[in-house]
Amino acid sequence: LRSLLVWQEPEIDMDKLRRTATAAAATSPVEPPGAAAVVVEPSLEAVEAEVVATRQRHGCPACSGVLLRPQRLSCGHHFCTRCIDHLVSDGVKVCPCCTAVVDLKAPQPADDDLTASLAIRRCGCKCTHFEGTLEEFRIHTLGCSHAQGAIALRLYSMAEMQAERRLHDGQVQAVPSESESLRLDMLGTSPALVHQVPANVLESSDRDKCWWTPPFTAMGRTYSLCITTTGVTGSRSFCLVTQGHSECLRCSLYFARRPGQGFVERRIHDWTAAGMPWGPVVPAHELKEYKQADGSLLLMIHAVGLRVEAEDEDFSAVEPSRRDATTTASSPPAPRGIA
Repeated sequence: LRSLLVWQEPEIDMDKLRRTATAAAATSPVEPPGAAAVVVEPSLEAVEAEVVATRQRHGCPACSGVLLRPQRLSCGHHFCTRCIDHLVSDGVKVCPCCTAVVDLKAPQPADDDLTASLAIRRCGCKCTHFEGTLEEFRIHTLGCSHAQGAIALRLYSMAEMQAERRLHDGQVQAVPSESESLRLDMLGTSPALVHQVPANVLESSDRDKCWWTPPFTAMGRTYSLCITTTGVTGSRSFCLVTQGHSECLRCSLYFARRPGQGFVERRIHDWTAAGMPWGPVVPAHELKEYKQADGSLLLMIHAVGLRVEAEDEDFSAVEPSRRDATTTASSPPAPRGIA
């Protein structure tokens, strides 16, 4: 979430600077003995020096940004947790600041005073709807669609990096399978809204468990898709759930059949109540049509708009529970309003 943060200059403890200036004046030979103590205001140079010192104390030597989730090396220097991970990946064995030999794989928790100072550091969010402390920003991200969209894209990027790493390490075949090729084709339309449901989720019969997709952003709002087992026949419900708001998304779920066999569309536009999860229930025999060679399921969310009282005629005039898209293009349409 670093890209969403707008940092402000660190606030200075003026009382501490006044005490320091007053103590220095009290020991000055200019003051007559026994004179009453007078609070001395710090000089402009002292305030500027404190701002620079605080800025340096809050800075990460690796990325030059403000420390996020800081950790301390055995030499005493602090780095962002993510920066330490990058240093480990690069095979670094010494501290970039002092070149002392350190174990980057075993950092220590950050000093308490640094953690407390960072928690009250003033910042804003690029969504323009927040200004406060870093600690308050963490709470703000729970309902910020910009933040949730950034998280979804980050999760997707991490998954792609892990897949590339496995490919590099020889853990997967260099030539993708048919289902993987289909997934890659769908990702070309909208990476954030393509989801692959693992085979073990579809095989589970536990009705008390559910599987969630990463949060995604559509039409400026954040949603997740929850997949649960319903009944005793192995049917699955695909519930669209709002995140931090109550505006319903009109969309279609496109379930991919085997490569070359097209897609099946299921519409989500008739929410029972604002903010309540809702979506289609797909029977077990139909799920078999969508299972790929590896047993997983590929689906894509095509956003149409937010629900309004008078819905568009072309979208709500008919309510088919299922519509085959095998005669259309080989890929579902590109979603609109994706952040």
